[in-house]
Amino acid sequence: MPVDFTETRIPYLRDEQIRRRADDFRTQYWGNKIPVDVELIAERAFNLLIIPVPDLKRQTDAEAFLSGDLRELLYD
Repeated sequence: MPVDFTETRIPYLRDEQIRRRADDFRTQYWGNKIPVDVELIAERAFNLLIIPVPDLKRQTDAEAFLSGDLRELLYD
């Protein structure tokens, strides 16, 4: 069943706030290692099924998107 986002509000964040949150996220889910395996984090920490879709960007003008039930991440 799709998730209802009608009440979702996205706050405005300054660049430094975004950097800090990204660093906190990386530390929590990956530690300080570089490079960061974003796909592995998505699969293990968020139980997402990662699905490569060749030519997705050309077909949809999106490089990636989440399914309506938030279980699958499709990417080009």
